[in-house]
Amino acid sequence: MSSPLKNILIFGDSFGREYTRFLGWYFRQSVFLRTPFFHEELIEQIKPDYVLTQNVERYLDFCQPDEVRPSFFMYPHLAGNPYRPAPEFAEAFSAVLSGGRAPYRSFLEKIGVP
Repeated sequence: MSSPLKNILIFGDSFGREYTRFLGWYFRQSVFLRTPFFHEELIEQIKPDYVLTQNVERYLDFCQPDEVRPSFFMYPHLAGNPYRPAPEFAEAFSAVLSGGRAPYRSFLEKIGVP
């Protein structure tokens, strides 16, 4: 199968994380972020072609409005988790967050993606 041309950003829960791996068959890039909120700032950074939000119904009884959401990057710190991503992940995610600019293109070239 040839390389898909579109990118998708998914906000969701653990169920979404499981099906996201199959999206590689249909999208050039799929980014999954585990969150119950819609993070407009990440849409501006990643610049996906499509955005999908997903949460299973068991969470619907205690939904909060998006205006109370914390910064996505503060989730581990707010939970008291001393999160430190691997350097390889940090490099890749930084490239994805560059929204297709030169750092993204350079990273794709580095890993051999046309």
